[in-house]
Amino acid sequence: MRTTNLDVRIAVIDNNINFKQVAAQMGVTPEYLSRVMGRQLNPLMRARILAALAELTGQGVGGDGKE
Repeated sequence: MRTTNLDVRIAVIDNNINFKQVAAQMGVTPEYLSRVMGRQLNPLMRARILAALAELTGQGVGGDGKE
């Protein structure tokens, strides 16, 4: 089992979101996101993924899902 970026992987799974949805929210292909997740994330990419996850779960801007 891959343990690279385990905290991000767990956050996605715990929120019943799949990585295709995260990739779409970020504006990248699922294949690109898969390659990125295979290596240790740099802080900027980690922040982008977590921001996309927050938007998908309604915890984005304002915490209520509204912009």
